[in-house]
Amino acid sequence: MDHSISFRLKSYLKFALDKTIGIDNIKLLIRIKTAYGIYKSVNGPALKSDDAENIIWINYPNMRFFKRNITWDILLMAYVASCGQKFKVHRGGNIGQYRNKNILFNTFINKFDDYRFENYSAIYQFLCSQLEYQGNNVYPSYSEVLYWENKIYMYTKFKELDIHTPRTVFYTDYNVLMQSEKAFPFLIKVPHSSGSFGLFNITDEQTLQKVSTDPIILSNKYYIVQERLNITMDLRVICVGDKIEHFYWRKNNDKTKWRTTSTSFGSSVDFETFPEKWRQYIIDTFKKLDLTMGAFDVGWQNDDTETEPYFFEVSPSYDINPRTTNQEHLNSYGHYKKQLIFKDSFDQLFVEQTYGIKKKGVAIFFDNLKKKGS
Repeated sequence: MDHSISFRLKSYLKFALDKTIGIDNIKLLIRIKTAYGIYKSVNGPALKSDDAENIIWINYPNMRFFKRNITWDILLMAYVASCGQKFKVHRGGNIGQYRNKNILFNTFINKFDDYRFENYSAIYQFLCSQLEYQGNNVYPSYSEVLYWENKIYMYTKFKELDIHTPRTVFYTDYNVLMQSEKAFPFLIKVPHSSGSFGLFNITDEQTLQKVSTDPIILSNKYYIVQERLNITMDLRVICVGDKIEHFYWRKNNDKTKWRTTSTSFGSSVDFETFPEKWRQYIIDTFKKLDLTMGAFDVGWQNDDTETEPYFFEVSPSYDINPRTTNQEHLNSYGHYKKQLIFKDSFDQLFVEQTYGIKKKGVAIFFDNLKKKGS
């Protein structure tokens, strides 16, 4: 164990900062500082203009939302600036005043939290459809937003486009679900959710019955039953246009029991090994969806990458795990995410690598506008 003076001083400093400011707030400041540094480096302040055709919409209904999302709105301005485009920032409501403009915004679950709708994704669908109705070019577009936090639509499109997915069935009555589904184990998902929220691992009749009274189940109209593959790892693949820009394996360290591969549950991460046999197959599958960019979750039955991959989900809005070469961090990535580090921290790399990927999606948006106008 390292008991050096420098180690102890760093420990004391972190303890003091945590007690006075809070680690979460310090990590947020690291993200904001990193994002603003990128924004300045691409000449963002000089490209702000009140008469610009490009409108960046930001909306903070409360301080909690401001803290969660200010970083990504600064990055959105940086994406636009990196394309050499002037932009105007529109704050708050009244976004419907614009016609024949280019409107860009970030999608977040709690942006319109006051309404408390089960299908919160429908609000973005309405906004995008109305903005496009008024002649605006919107990023993300209505057709892309339909995939966001909207699993019924997503799986319907997967079936329509013949995308290889585990057996998936929709139900509107939980009692019918209990009577119909007997092939344990399987998963239950709710349509409007992200991460592991609303995901239930059903291993037997008792678990199925117990889940029936869960508040998440009781507050949803639809239930999605999906075959649970025998896997201990899955592959997150970020596609932009017709290229794979980022990927990583999430691997459960405990192979004796099934659990979600989220790093918050202690999985390790591998950024090096890609199943090259399936690279073009994954790209071609992504192109079927007509998305500018998005994140796939992909897996193989029995973890056998020689067999055809299954596509679990896709989303046009996503977070990444940034690449790191530190083996200690790779083995316990969830712990790395939570640590307060000032050099090569998760938060710094997260912002820098998110920028490197997502700016390419915005560049495609502007390239398409140029083609549209020519």
